[in-house]
Amino acid sequence: MQNKENKIKELWENAVKLYKGKDFKNSYEICKQIAAVAPNFPDSYHLTALMFLNTGKIKQAEQFISKSLLLKPTNPTFLNTAAKISSVSGDVEKAFYYLDKAEEIFPKYFKTYNLKAKLFALQEKYEEAAEYYQKT
Repeated sequence: MQNKENKIKELWENAVKLYKGKDFKNSYEICKQIAAVAPNFPDSYHLTALMFLNTGKIKQAEQFISKSLLLKPTNPTFLNTAAKISSVSGDVEKAFYYLDKAEEIFPKYFKTYNLKAKLFALQEKYEEAAEYYQKT
């Protein structure tokens, strides 16, 4: 069991390093390896969602963030990513749903405030935007 955990940790560290270097193809391949040996490791699904989001493949991003949220529905980082994906796909109402949920779980998470402020500004709700920008 320890050997499997070490293998997952090593794979994960490599996937993150490649992602940060914008080598999404190889990072994605490693995330697939992680999913094969540890299907309940939500971070690899989240990272895959981010890769698809960053490459404009929104439907795939939605699929992978959904897998992350099934495994960890109260993770504010996952909820924020779901909100970003929803806003990019044009579903602002769903984006606010995820952000409200993230804010409820982790009230002082600046990334939630920042994204909410941006979404309010895009809707020309500048008073609400200013309120959330002040919280960041």
